[in-house]
Amino acid sequence: MKKLIKLFAILCLLFVVLSIPAHAEEDLEPVNPIEEFADLFALESHEFIFVPEYRPLLLDTEMINATVIEDVEVNYNEFGQFAFMTGLGKKRISTFTTDKTLVGQGVEGMSVGMLVYSYNDDGEREVYDYKYKTIGASGLFSDVICFKPASKQYLVVAVTDDESTISRVYEVTTKEEITRSILENFELDFMPTIEEKVKVEPVFDWVDLLELDF
Repeated sequence: MKKLIKLFAILCLLFVVLSIPAHAEEDLEPVNPIEEFADLFALESHEFIFVPEYRPLLLDTEMINATVIEDVEVNYNEFGQFAFMTGLGKKRISTFTTDKTLVGQGVEGMSVGMLVYSYNDDGEREVYDYKYKTIGASGLFSDVICFKPASKQYLVVAVTDDESTISRVYEVTTKEEITRSILENFELDFMPTIEEKVKVEPVFDWVDLLELDF
């Protein structure tokens, strides 16, 4: 009888121990990558929004309304003491690439974060990729960031040290692979026939297709 009571007590204890992680797991809320990213780099909600650069224009020595002008004397690869070597030269980027290796150099102890998100049909942000790394003694940084295929999305980059944080939002548009195929097989005909001159049906905006950054 004593053995049965002891066995029953052991089974009860085992049941309690096994049930604790399950209950604890049920109480955990899913981590929101955007909120986690904001906490790590002390960013406000508006710092996740893409904003083109603005430059005031002068007319007759009077300032008029600011006009959107992109890439105005700004090196978008630089974040204070940290800089990417290539890859983020513009705030608006078009590419066929769905994954990009970003290489940079900074100071030991600096933290670099990258987050890619897009908007769903309900206007809510959905995170596609999220990376965070602290620079080591070499001062070198290298990581791969992934983009959503054939869509418009936003890349948030934040760099922080012990004193301050610099962040920037890029608009990234990934082109469809069919567009790459069309461009690779496109042949220019500088001597169109009369029939071709009469009937011209542009299918693609070639200027838009050729605006690729990496």
